[in-house]
Amino acid sequence: MLVGLGWVRAGLLALAVIISGTTAAHAAPDFAAMAAQCRSDGAGPWAFGEDLRAAPISTAVAVGPFSKALARTTSWSDRVASVELTIPVEDETAGKAQELALIVALEAAGWTRAEDPANADIGLILIESNYILRPSGSDNTETAPVFAGVSWYPGELRLTCTSAAWARRDRAEMDGQLPADSLRPAPLPAITAVRPTKASCTDPVYVANVDALFGTDARDAWVDQSAMRSRQAQRLETWMRWKLLGSGKVSEDQLWALEDRVVESGDDDPKTELMQGMEMFALMPEIEKAKAKGDTAALCPLYIRVVDILALEDKRRLDRWARIEPLYRAEAAAAGIDLSR
Repeated sequence: MLVGLGWVRAGLLALAVIISGTTAAHAAPDFAAMAAQCRSDGAGPWAFGEDLRAAPISTAVAVGPFSKALARTTSWSDRVASVELTIPVEDETAGKAQELALIVALEAAGWTRAEDPANADIGLILIESNYILRPSGSDNTETAPVFAGVSWYPGELRLTCTSAAWARRDRAEMDGQLPADSLRPAPLPAITAVRPTKASCTDPVYVANVDALFGTDARDAWVDQSAMRSRQAQRLETWMRWKLLGSGKVSEDQLWALEDRVVESGDDDPKTELMQGMEMFALMPEIEKAKAKGDTAALCPLYIRVVDILALEDKRRLDRWARIEPLYRAEAAAAGIDLSR
């Protein structure tokens, strides 16, 4: 996941931080304890590189002084590459003050402020961080094994801990560099859950369910199934590309030519995904405010807007898969490459 998931998926992860679990108040955070959660070998309850293939999608947990901890994993192997740790802070003045207090605690724990990381993949992961730090013992940003990003934005204070090695691994996997024994992923799963719509918000039972969704560990079946299907389509495309290139019979230029045909035959403009992701992030503070006020009447339509964005992403991914799969199969057949396993 991680970088390869794109902006909409990143928005879904942000939504998971808001949805999953309860939101406790933190009047006087223990900044030293918060800083201790970001380590060279991991963050929160996870070790960098830990295998989360069996873990539910977008599961957030409470850890230490943080009300939420969310692991981001590599695109193919589902190993922990980055962890987001957050506490709710509504007030901007308090948020900015706590942001600086957390930086001071990190510096006292052996971190030092860094320029933007030389590793472009880490820079993308920490793109929303207002401050970036690295271990004081590292020579420079190019050799640092881990980076910490600190930011406050409406609703929460966030500490993001990212492994340099696993961020590079994620980028390699997104570029199709898979383990030699990688098997063909399973076919795309069907969505059996009913997608909620604006009309759902006229049903008192559904409105109550949305309220429960934001106050407990309940999950939205349609959102989970949609995310799984989009992810599986990405995995199938990555695997087929890896098989074609690994055969030595199909060149990178040939695959780029196929990509050009896919783009020309549909709407694959990266700006579309970026705008959807930005809209998703823009909804997060509104959702947080409605949740804090207990305003279920406002919460339901806000949540439906999130679902609508995810539905567009699901359609975009399926449309792309429908266009690129036959092209890959034709290329494989012409070169005598087996794409069945």
